Amino acid sequence: MPITFERVPGEPILIVSTVGGLTVEGMHEIFARSAQIQREIGDILYRITDNTLLDIGAQDFINIIQLAQTAGRDLPGSSADPNIRAVLVASNRWTLLFREALSQPQFGGVFLPVFETRQSALAYVHLQLAKLQDEATA
Repeated sequence: MPITFERVPGEPILIVSTVGGLTVEGMHEIFARSAQIQREIGDILYRITDNTLLDIGAQDFINIIQLAQTAGRDLPGSSADPNIRAVLVASNRWTLLFREALSQPQFGGVFLPVFETRQSALAYVHLQLAKLQDEATA
């Protein structure tokens, strides 16, 4: 379950890569690191989670969904944290099911954009940052 974290220099962007399995403990690690970085920058953090090499079992998936349901907005760094903008990279069924589950009200009602490539996800985040900048200067 290797999880790697990469900050984009000079930008409020964290890229998380998952390889192999992912457990609830791994999700807690992702949330904790995201919350730490968000506090350091003092602004919205965009987290791109690259799950293209994710290989997760059904029980771990169920456990992660249960975590999402119980955590909601109360868990700093989670996808429902209002200081985190989560973006996913993958085309596997687990990631798409996770996205669908989190969009439901009982799981936080969070919209998670999903892209097939990290480059597309990064372009999306840069577009969102440009929109915020335009709004701030308007």
